[in-house]
Amino acid sequence: MKIALISETAQLIGDPARANMLLALKEDGEISASALASVAGVAPSTASGHLAKLVAAGLVVMRKSGRQRYYSLAGFAVAEALESIEGVANTLSGHGVRPAGLDPACLHARCCFDHIAGHVGVRICDAMFARQYLSHMPGGVELSDAAKDWLGTLGVDLAGLEHSPRRLVRLCSDWSMNSLHVGGAVGAAILDRLLRRDWMRRTPGSQALRLTPAGQAGLRQGLGLDLSRAPHR
Repeated sequence: MKIALISETAQLIGDPARANMLLALKEDGEISASALASVAGVAPSTASGHLAKLVAAGLVVMRKSGRQRYYSLAGFAVAEALESIEGVANTLSGHGVRPAGLDPACLHARCCFDHIAGHVGVRICDAMFARQYLSHMPGGVELSDAAKDWLGTLGVDLAGLEHSPRRLVRLCSDWSMNSLHVGGAVGAAILDRLLRRDWMRRTPGSQALRLTPAGQAGLRQGLGLDLSRAPHR
């Protein structure tokens, strides 16, 4: 029974049109049915069939607003599964795939489901390893006591995160930087606290994130990062 479910799920994700839809939902959050048809390169009627299968399988949820239907991933478990598949695919191919024409602001900093991706996300991850806030262990990535202290200064409820069903910290493959950024419950909590502190701001109508002067100062003090300038690309 378990093998059959794994096979069915893999077949659902493995279809190129559905894979494009799922990856777009991971990056952009909620997307209309018509936009997903365009992303997948299929007719609206074909897209509807694909989306119905994804909803029935519990991978995607649908919300109606007037005549429009909007879709999003069913939860963090689906997003993390897609991230893991992306990581394996990038490893096997030897490099990540960077879509052409992506907004430079998104390359600098953007939401990847519910955590920080792009140049800023990768720099935060690198700094956490450099300061030994994160370390590779046989069971996965672990937080040090110093990391817990730093997260506490941001106001992260670490005890609450440790009791959640979600993996505490994981590394997410960042295709735009061909590197890694911090995901899992900790990654989501860092983005949440930076937004609440007005260290970061969302860009309306986009997944791009903007680091404020207060955020630049806070990350410089907490992680030794100089993020005052966007990288030249």
